[in-house]
Amino acid sequence: MPAMATSEIPPPRVIGSFGSGVANFVANAWRFLVANLIFGAIFVVMATYGSRTPLAYLLAIVLILPVAGLMRMATVQVRTKEGARMSDFVNPMRNPWRILLLGTIQLVIGAVMWIDVVVGLGSGQWLPAILAIGALY
Repeated sequence: MPAMATSEIPPPRVIGSFGSGVANFVANAWRFLVANLIFGAIFVVMATYGSRTPLAYLLAIVLILPVAGLMRMATVQVRTKEGARMSDFVNPMRNPWRILLLGTIQLVIGAVMWIDVVVGLGSGQWLPAILAIGALY
């Protein structure tokens, strides 16, 4: 089988790429809208009750699953030409334990780094501020 010369493959055009992006957005926007509304509802509940009791911040662990579902939808959208489906959103929730474990570890690391930044920058000294900037980086 002879190899195709590079001159036979037309380069991508800006207008064609833009048109393809708009077509994919129109075809898949409602799926991502529903998934984002689910995420947003959980986030609003967490933010509302988080101001009343710090235990509500544990709802951030529940947010891991919708975020994983959104990431799965985006990955399928990019990797395949068929587009994302709502089953891709639900797929990470079928076996959630590994995803919840990894997401919880990431949340704990992020919280520790955030505390480092707040305490280091609020100390008014050079060394903790330098360490805080390192934690932020």
